[in-house]
Amino acid sequence: MTRVDNKERVLRLMGILSEETDEDHELSLDDIILVLSRCLART
Repeated sequence: MTRVDNKERVLRLMGILSEETDEDHELSLDDIILVLSRCLART
């Protein structure tokens, strides 16, 4: 897995997170960073 692959995965995940959130259940930036850091740590 290359750095470019990781970047694409992160961007895709960010898109999914933004689609899944709404005003009632908005994720904080800290929540998103935590999820992304855990995903990247697995690669």
